[in-house]
Amino acid sequence: MTVETFDGGFVVTGDSIQEFRKRTLLRALMLEVKGMKISRGASAYSIIKKEYGLTGSKQKVLEQFQQLISERAELIPAP
Repeated sequence: MTVETFDGGFVVTGDSIQEFRKRTLLRALMLEVKGMKISRGASAYSIIKKEYGLTGSKQKVLEQFQQLISERAELIPAP
């Protein structure tokens, strides 16, 4: 993941933005499964179902999404 640091902060850049977003959605869905509400807008559950075509309960979508992320991570060559 490409991360630039400056003055105590950081910025995710380039192709890493989409990877960071996927991991953020994953963590948000994990919290939603435990009963927490993350935002006023669309839930991570609904975003993941819509963008990745997954179906089922929150727990089932979480399992499918974790599998999808791990499969794609194996396809990315190490630097």
